[in-house]
Amino acid sequence: MGVGGPRRLIVCLVGVMACVAVGCKGKPMAAQADVSKWKSYDRPGFSARFPSSPAIEIQHITQSGLNVDLTIYKADLGTSHYTVSSVTYPSTVDVSTPANNLNGAVNGALQSSGIKNAHVVKQTPNTVSGSPGMEVEASADNGYLFLEAILRDHTLFQVLTANDQNAPPASAQPFIDSVTLK
Repeated sequence: MGVGGPRRLIVCLVGVMACVAVGCKGKPMAAQADVSKWKSYDRPGFSARFPSSPAIEIQHITQSGLNVDLTIYKADLGTSHYTVSSVTYPSTVDVSTPANNLNGAVNGALQSSGIKNAHVVKQTPNTVSGSPGMEVEASADNGYLFLEAILRDHTLFQVLTANDQNAPPASAQPFIDSVTLK
């Protein structure tokens, strides 16, 4: 099976969560930029610090013979949104060239996120907990998206912050940096 179709669907669903986040207007409040005071949240595949206990959503995806669960952890702070999502690909999905998977994940998220006239401000390959990653910032007419896609074996993690401003939340980078893969 080609890697584009099913992976693109999965990434698009993560992008849909970004769309919901960017379009959301919440009650403004002072952003607590000190992520070290946020709540540590440990899951079997990762740990992260969220501003509050994250809501958990599981979306079952069935398409083109691919059956996977996309798990989304999301917490809000004012009009800023903090999300970690993960999906484990079956062994039939080719992950032998991580850059292709990561670029596909980032492109799919940007195309399906609902942010209008997105402009990539920064795109940098990196390594997170020993796994290949891609960090991206995108500015748009209706918000700002800060995303890190990480491929650990056959599991894609996406760490995302979004808001309705023209810059990332003050705690975007500390939130992204708080994520540790296990």
